[in-house]
Amino acid sequence: MKLLIAGANGMFAHDLIQLLQQTGDVSQEWDCHAPSETEFNITELESIEQTVYAVNPHILINCAAYTQVDQAETDIVRAKLINEEGVQNLAHICAKNHVKLIHLSTDFVFDGNQSEPYLESDEPNPQGVYAQTKLAGEQAIQNSDVDHLIVRTSWLYGAAGHNFVKTMLHLAQEHPELKVVCDQIGSPTWTVDLAKAMLFLLKADAAGIVHFSNQGQCSWHEFAKETIQIAHELDYLPQLTPVLKVSTTEYPLPAKRPAFSVLNCDKYTTLTKQVPPPWKSSLKQMLTKQLQTD
Repeated sequence: MKLLIAGANGMFAHDLIQLLQQTGDVSQEWDCHAPSETEFNITELESIEQTVYAVNPHILINCAAYTQVDQAETDIVRAKLINEEGVQNLAHICAKNHVKLIHLSTDFVFDGNQSEPYLESDEPNPQGVYAQTKLAGEQAIQNSDVDHLIVRTSWLYGAAGHNFVKTMLHLAQEHPELKVVCDQIGSPTWTVDLAKAMLFLLKADAAGIVHFSNQGQCSWHEFAKETIQIAHELDYLPQLTPVLKVSTTEYPLPAKRPAFSVLNCDKYTTLTKQVPPPWKSSLKQMLTKQLQTD
């Protein structure tokens, strides 16, 4: 089974490609093709068409995205180009060549005004440019004739690329204390767990929209505190840096974030017979592996 990956240089793609190169029940020895973003540019129809023609994949997994949430508020054209128009290009070429399209989306498509975990069927209401362009990408796929699966996830972190966990570790080394918002609630998700989930969904031939995140929920403050605690226990941080609570209003950013964006993952479990791992155990596993390597 041939897989073609768009956005191969990204944080999630890094772990997905590593998993696909392993042997075992999860990877199933997929034939994985992951050209660089210069070779495979989703914003150019010709680039997509040439790559799809050369590889002739059964499935295309789109990991490419504009993810700079605050920068998107002013960099509107580029955010729209990658998250909306690029995805529309992929849908068009995949439909034309009978390739299934797997697309990664986000909890940010919801406004965060409810208090129960969001179902796939709940009405999106994106609040910022990043969120709006991600929803537009989803809609471009749904409005095309392409066979597709959209996987929404949340609060991603991993060994590659920039993310919240790495930022907190860096800041903890430089500052006597940290201030982190305590009134935004979500589910941290390790890219390795998401990569495994993606392959389980492929094995189940899932379609439509499916939510996946690690199990449990927390605030950014709790996420930061747990990160610092584990890093201290692993002797990466000699001092246990205090993490102080601040409200969203005390820490204003250009883009509005959902106050509550926990995803209901029951559909994932029903389809795959797999239960998402708890976020705390995955965070510890990731940090143990990463910090011992460093």
